[in-house]
Amino acid sequence: MKKLFWIITLFTFLLTTSCKEIWCGEKDLGNRFALVSDKPIQIIFCTTNTTCCDSGWTGVPGGVTEYGFNKKWIIAKRSENDYWIIDKDFEIDLSGFGVPERYEFYQSHIKGNLTKLEFDKMKDRLNIRVELKKLK
Repeated sequence: MKKLFWIITLFTFLLTTSCKEIWCGEKDLGNRFALVSDKPIQIIFCTTNTTCCDSGWTGVPGGVTEYGFNKKWIIAKRSENDYWIIDKDFEIDLSGFGVPERYEFYQSHIKGNLTKLEFDKMKDRLNIRVELKKLK
């Protein structure tokens, strides 16, 4: 009976937890973006097709303390006056991903670092319905 309990517990844990979070220390935010838990915590755009995001472009530099996301947006906070908004609604050809034009296109979807006032205004203007959550 005890063995069955542990099997069910393990099975439930595996069903409710992302493998990437366990093995890679990252949370998938969609469209190749990941919250990477290396210290300091950052958001990156993965440029590799490996299981773990081992290479990429910075979305939000290290020091993320709060974040939120949905299908279209990622929002993040690093400090009281350092906020970021990422529009994930784009496609990019990563063959030859080092090409400066591709990086500039990618960067055009990232707004930061914003003050709290700029962040709130931009969220309202773009109708972003995502809330920040503190990292655990």
